[in-house]
Amino acid sequence: MTPPKVVVVGGGITGLAAAWRLEPLARAGRLEVELWEASERLGGAIRSYAVAGAVVEGGPDSLLRRKPEAERLAEAVGLGGELIPIHPQHRGSYLYHAGRLHPIPEGLEAGIPTRLGPLWRSPLLSLWGKLRAVGDLVRPPVPVGDDMALGELLRRRFGREVVTRLAEPLLSGVYAGDLNTLSTAATFPQFLEWARKPGSLLAGAAAARRARPRPSAAQSPFLTLAGGLEGLVRAVAARLSGIPVVLSRPVVAVEPAPAGWRVRSEGGETVAQAVIVAAPAWAAAAILHGLGAWSGLLAEIPYTNLAVVGMIWPHDAVPRPLDRTGFLVPRDEGLRITACTFVHAKWAYPEPPPHAVLRVFLGRAGTDILREDDAALLAIARADLERVLGRFRGDPVWTGVFRLPRALPQYTVGHRQRLDQLRAALTRHPGLYLAGAGYDGVGIPDCIRQGQAAADAVLAHLGLPRPGP
Repeated sequence: MTPPKVVVVGGGITGLAAAWRLEPLARAGRLEVELWEASERLGGAIRSYAVAGAVVEGGPDSLLRRKPEAERLAEAVGLGGELIPIHPQHRGSYLYHAGRLHPIPEGLEAGIPTRLGPLWRSPLLSLWGKLRAVGDLVRPPVPVGDDMALGELLRRRFGREVVTRLAEPLLSGVYAGDLNTLSTAATFPQFLEWARKPGSLLAGAAAARRARPRPSAAQSPFLTLAGGLEGLVRAVAARLSGIPVVLSRPVVAVEPAPAGWRVRSEGGETVAQAVIVAAPAWAAAAILHGLGAWSGLLAEIPYTNLAVVGMIWPHDAVPRPLDRTGFLVPRDEGLRITACTFVHAKWAYPEPPPHAVLRVFLGRAGTDILREDDAALLAIARADLERVLGRFRGDPVWTGVFRLPRALPQYTVGHRQRLDQLRAALTRHPGLYLAGAGYDGVGIPDCIRQGQAAADAVLAHLGLPRPGP
């Protein structure tokens, strides 16, 4: 008897996680699985470069530890020993304000203070800004409905300064979004629950912090791989025995077929009993456009263009000590860069890089930084970097520009309602599943979780047992 067939569309970390989940049954001959990737390589935005004795990431550089899916996958493919934490002596970041770098106050949860002492001592807020923020404790609850813009909610509770100087720069590294359009329900749904209660967000965030297991002083909130996160991509792909991985195979359509689903590409087609579309939402919209008006909801999920400029400098060329993980730049500070990571200081490498390694980030929602050519991006990055840190001496050892078109989906107000509509529509198309950063979490652990959940849904649909953890 021929085993049922599954096609995974997309070879980013979401599609790889789905294929990894299905691999034991494929190896046992109970399932036929193929993975089709549109580009010439796997991994999507995850891309690591070894240069000048250092590792420079072209995309994401860290794994959030409190979401354990990525750490578990790394351990399962034999990379547990290569996971490294943030350097214990360099924890914490700076915020750039009024021409100076200031330590980010301790105890912030997505820009919400959970400890008033560090907030009160910080020069990032004026006296009025601090009084306005702590007024949240006595301000009556506000009607919030099912969703609202995160910036609007935070401004109502804390005032403008907390939003522009703390929350917006802290969240830009995760979403690169505009807080005036970012959905609270899709990003921090607990904020809506807290806002409906007396004491509001300050009390809710503080209570949530107390309720969480307290990590040890040595435990890092983030991890990375010493050799670069692309190592996770390669390790997973190497263990997909019995699963053909087809590169440069862009899917043009997924259509109903008598025996399941017809998956068409420019190079041919196949029929499968189940399909996991692990492509970005904009690509999924094109692939599924023939299935009904509901697929247009996918095209409504906007994406932001980003760029990363990597720079490697001799240590003696750097004008000041780089003693934390990096710095963030609020939108209203007059700079075009949004953040900088001090890579060599951030991570506890077994062998520290011989030079200072910096990653400079450019691009925000509502702008298109990729209109600039590479030379302009390098010039912008160096000019803004020198405004913050001071003048560098000489030239860098190496520079690289990583262009990330449509890099991050934007969970705008109403995102959860759109997801509910998509899920309701998919119930009318059994055997078809969506997963990826465009839906329910943008980080690497979120994507792994969604890919594995889609694979589990496929197995349930086909009446096959789910493999072990």
